[in-house]
Amino acid sequence: MPLTHSENEKIIQNNIDDLSFQKRIDLYINGQLKVFETISLGKFNLLKAVGAKTDELTVNQNVIRNSILPEHSRTAHHTSGHNITIDVIKNLPEFIRNPILVMRGNHPNTITLITEIKNQDNQNIIVPIALDLRSTDSIVNKISSIYGKNNIENYLNKKLDKIIAYDKEKTDKLFTTIGYQLSKTTSVICFDNSIAYSMKNVKYPIEKKEDKTLNEQEMMAQIEAKLRQEFEMKFQKMEQKFASLEDQVQTINKFMAAMTEAQDLSKTMAEIESVTKQITECDKAAFYCYDRFTDKFFAQGNDYREWQEGQAAESLKTAFDIKQIMYEGDKTIIPIVSSDGGALGVITAEKENGLSEKEIEFFKPNSQIVNTIELALKKEFEHQGRITDELTHLKNRQGLNEYAADTICGRINDNLPVNIVMCDIDHFKSVNDTYGHDAGDTVLRDVAAILQEGTRTGSDCAFRFGGEEMILILNCEPEKAYEIAERLRISVENSEHTVTAADGQEKNISVTISMGVYQMAPEIEMTPDNARAVFDAEFKCADELVYNAKETGRNKVVTTADIMDKVIAQREKSAEQGEKSVHTPHKNYKIFGTISYKDIVDKKRINGITAEHIDSLTDSLKKSGIDFSGIKDETTGKYSVSVDGWDNLKAARNIYNSIKSQSTAKEALTSNIEYQLNLRKDFGYLTQNQYDTLMSEKNDIRDTYISKFGEEFDSTKLDKVISEIVSECCPLAKEVSEKLQSLSETEKDEILKAHADFEATADEFDEEELLSYSLSQAITDERKSTKEFCAELKEINNWATKVEQTAAERSRNDNEHEQIK
Repeated sequence: MPLTHSENEKIIQNNIDDLSFQKRIDLYINGQLKVFETISLGKFNLLKAVGAKTDELTVNQNVIRNSILPEHSRTAHHTSGHNITIDVIKNLPEFIRNPILVMRGNHPNTITLITEIKNQDNQNIIVPIALDLRSTDSIVNKISSIYGKNNIENYLNKKLDKIIAYDKEKTDKLFTTIGYQLSKTTSVICFDNSIAYSMKNVKYPIEKKEDKTLNEQEMMAQIEAKLRQEFEMKFQKMEQKFASLEDQVQTINKFMAAMTEAQDLSKTMAEIESVTKQITECDKAAFYCYDRFTDKFFAQGNDYREWQEGQAAESLKTAFDIKQIMYEGDKTIIPIVSSDGGALGVITAEKENGLSEKEIEFFKPNSQIVNTIELALKKEFEHQGRITDELTHLKNRQGLNEYAADTICGRINDNLPVNIVMCDIDHFKSVNDTYGHDAGDTVLRDVAAILQEGTRTGSDCAFRFGGEEMILILNCEPEKAYEIAERLRISVENSEHTVTAADGQEKNISVTISMGVYQMAPEIEMTPDNARAVFDAEFKCADELVYNAKETGRNKVVTTADIMDKVIAQREKSAEQGEKSVHTPHKNYKIFGTISYKDIVDKKRINGITAEHIDSLTDSLKKSGIDFSGIKDETTGKYSVSVDGWDNLKAARNIYNSIKSQSTAKEALTSNIEYQLNLRKDFGYLTQNQYDTLMSEKNDIRDTYISKFGEEFDSTKLDKVISEIVSECCPLAKEVSEKLQSLSETEKDEILKAHADFEATADEFDEEELLSYSLSQAITDERKSTKEFCAELKEINNWATKVEQTAAERSRNDNEHEQIK
């Protein structure tokens, strides 16, 4: 039968709507849609057929996002997705126009569509729709979710009475497949696939009125038929209930067996989430384990732990503390309470209209599921005790090993900031010597409690590293980590500790703490297997910083120059906005890392110590019993310190830290420019006049470098900038450099031989001879530099060995001293 003009127009409009929807999905995938922009799927006859006021259908971006996430993926608040492909989403309007059947939803004015389309797990996709929602200027229908349904048979069996419309051919086919039969009734709308473009084949239910007067026999027959029908329905429901109970028993038995076999916590948590989804048929489920020593919750991600923070953590903590069920929209928050009344963790389940009372019964105290969870988590809580320091209740070294593998590793690989804060109580030995070890334990406990307060957010954690040394891991921006450390330092300084002295009298004493803040930046990939080794390598930098804090006065927080610059910039910004800073950092806290121990040993002399710093440096070195002499340069007004012949590690550290504390990035960059220009002159690339000109313009060269690459020194980038400038004023330099790279060792030997007995100045050469002479000088210097470098390297290795031996001997002496005491 030919289609009418209006039906053909509807088909064309449907195609236009489909193309428009597909384009909007492409824009969403490419991140080109505004964050809160709603996507329209077009207009659908079906919605009017089931009683909606309008036929327009829309969907929010977050529904699309959740539908395409793979199962068990990590998002801000959930640990699973619906695993639907983009291609399926793009074709969604076609299947919504003519679904298999339509049911009433659990909420008022909602419907649920069962479609023919399937996700990657071969599950029929279900589309809940909220009808007649008021938008800013109109009424629309909105999709609230798109997901594949497990166990479609059970799902439909429980909702047969909610069917309000169906495609007879498709529904009969589906019901035949799963062994059901739709009872003949006049109360359900029936349609065929023409509903996509026409309403003429939609059959609405018709209420038939019987005027016929029944005799007694006919009336009894009707009553008997009705009673038989009611009995059959009750019997069918009872059978369904028994089948459901049998399924639940099997599910619980499988869960108990799986929990017994689970070898680690991640598998245990996965099994808890799995049984929750099966028992309640919820869309999403998550289990959050409680860490009783840090008072925090964590979920198990793909590879690493996800520590909860913010509002999510607050909700979990509230339900956990009051031990009562809580609801947040469709999310049910269930505290898991042990047989003795203690809380074990929290389960969250997301399901339309929340979980029912019967479903919640499975998770009440002393239920089979909760008793199984309690038994499984008992091992975890015992393990938490083993990785916790008994005195301070901070994590111990074993706890640090595990934390590095299951938390730090994940953050580093996700390019998230991780800061090590090394903490060392100042003069702690004198507390033990003066007041006894019990007093020392009191101080350790009190300081640990203060530091623990600084790690109350998310995945932050505190550890006792040994003795009076403690470590904080702060997972935030480094400048914020510095501010947290400074706040904790002040808190420690202002706290009093009540101890019992040797005479039995109670006294209030105070201590201070030195801290070093370092942002981890490992050069190799961090894996759970090498996590502790990588951490230890990074930890040495934080240890150097806290050593610097102690050597320069104690009771301070020391960090690297790049972090300190950010801290100062943030404080200046806060000052402009009228905010008060808790502390102004002393200039000596700033460390610039261009001068190393290697420089001290190689050069035997450190230049550029300012006059204002010379006195404090002298005092610092004299305290260490080191012979110190500073020679003033009358031209610059700065001092030079000779370290020739020194083999004292402490002396090297003092010089190293003192020089770094008063250098600037620009000064270091200028020094490197001078070195590069000297190198080029020595190689014969520059005449004296060209060298003098470039040296007079070294600040301009420095500013050119900074405008391109910033103040951070990079030898390759600096070489590029200088080479470009030198090539403009001296083409020979570029030619020599390129020629040198292309020569073989044999050719280099021939050039050296040709100039072995030839002595002259560069001005006496013609152009070709000048190139040849410059090449010979470059080759000579290149080989000389290689030889010198090897000799220097050998000296550095000898020095390093000697430092290690000195450190080892000092450690042995300290151990012997402790044993004698």
